[in-house]
Amino acid sequence: MFTSILLATDASECSMAAAAKAVELAASSKAQLTVVYVSAPYFYLDKAEKAEFNKRSEETANKAFEQIKAMVPKRKMSADSVHTVIKQGKRPSTAILDVAKAAHADLIIMGSHGHSGLNRLMLGSVANEVVTQAKCAVLITK
Repeated sequence: MFTSILLATDASECSMAAAAKAVELAASSKAQLTVVYVSAPYFYLDKAEKAEFNKRSEETANKAFEQIKAMVPKRKMSADSVHTVIKQGKRPSTAILDVAKAAHADLIIMGSHGHSGLNRLMLGSVANEVVTQAKCAVLITK
């Protein structure tokens, strides 16, 4: 069915629901699963603020990666078939599509929205951009 699946996560509840679906599909298809976390580009931050922002983004990404990797054994999937990527400083939709291309993904899975408020609007637009620009199938979950 699928050979390479890309999961885009922002560590929100919605994207973790997408993660469960991604692990399920990757396991049933015996597909490679690439998990990408994109921290939005930052503007107007000084050097110290950028360093702190990057540190917090990496911590959030690694926490999400660990939660996703914890789902893998339950699906009898090899941990070697899961790869993680952190992208920083790019427009999220562009970064997701770049990673999908590099991973030769034939399916992108992501949540419909992020945490709340502005993040909800931003990820909603990210999901829309990915759906309209992707060269492969896209599954959006709630």
